[in-house]
Amino acid sequence: MAYSSSPVRAIVDLPAGMIRTGALVDAAEAIDGMANQAFAAPVAAKILKLSRWAAPALAGYNAERMEIVRRYGVATGGEKYTVAPDLVATYNAAIEGLRAEPTAAPPADMMLRISAMGDVQITPAALARLESFVRD
Repeated sequence: MAYSSSPVRAIVDLPAGMIRTGALVDAAEAIDGMANQAFAAPVAAKILKLSRWAAPALAGYNAERMEIVRRYGVATGGEKYTVAPDLVATYNAAIEGLRAEPTAAPPADMMLRISAMGDVQITPAALARLESFVRD
């Protein structure tokens, strides 16, 4: 995932075994949000493995996102940035382009199976975010 100077990256079809970076980020954040919930041991192990698997890609995404923030934003103190109104559309396009980049999908044997999660309570919104890490 290298940031290009083009704020929009047109990627229509993804090769097999690939997902969009934004889908990976959303799923990784949802997995991290599940880290303190109790699950049956096999499900907990998969959640841990998925979290560890996604960590390098998530770190890379966050580094590239911060490059974009610094490029279009003005530091307002600490790690806070403000994007000037005339640059908001360009900034948003750059972030969306980064999220559209292809990245590897988790290996099939690492994916969560809804049928194996038993009676775990999960919201449809959380399930939608996890979609790239689910294979049922």
